[in-house]
Order: sequence, then C-alpha cells, then structure tokens
Amino acid sequence: MAHLLAAIPRPRHIIACNTMKQDFLSHELNIGDYVIFITPYYKKMSYGRIEKLGKKQCTISFKNKWDETDKTYRRYDSVVKMADEDVFLKEL
Repeated sequence: MAHLLAAIPRPRHIIACNTMKQDFLSHELNIGDYVIFITPYYKKMSYGRIEKLGKKQCTISFKNKWDETDKTYRRYDSVVKMADEDVFLKEL
C-alpha cells in the first residue's frame, strides 16, 4: 500500500501573489508606459519608458545628459507612472 501512495503525485502548493505590477502610487504598470524616476547616481529626476517588467524591478530606457539612450533598473516602488496628457506635453 505504501508503494502505491508513493506513486501518486502530490499537489504542489500554490502561492497566491499579486502579478500586477504597481508603481509608488499604486497605478498599474505595463510595457511601454512612461514613468518618472531618479536617474543613476541620484542626480535628478527624469522620465523614461518601461522596456521590461521583471519580478522585483523594471528596465527603463531614457535619454542621459549627453542625449544618448541609456537603460537602468528600478524597483516598482521607486517609479511613478506619467499620465497620458503629461507624456503628450513632454513630447512637444
């Protein structure tokens, strides 16, 4: 009987977790959204576009001070999503 029980696969524990990524103000984040964040070396605030969403942080592409495209990684609680009208005004 014990050998029969050993052959039965045991159910895996399912951990309920929130898969929706949220910024500091609890807005939902998606790939392609524009966010405000502090640039590397903590010099100033800047804006960039989300390229990739990971488990704990996102990859953001932005223009550095030499006007070159650069990438950085930031935790979700350290970015704030820009509203659509703010993105439109920034691109003008």
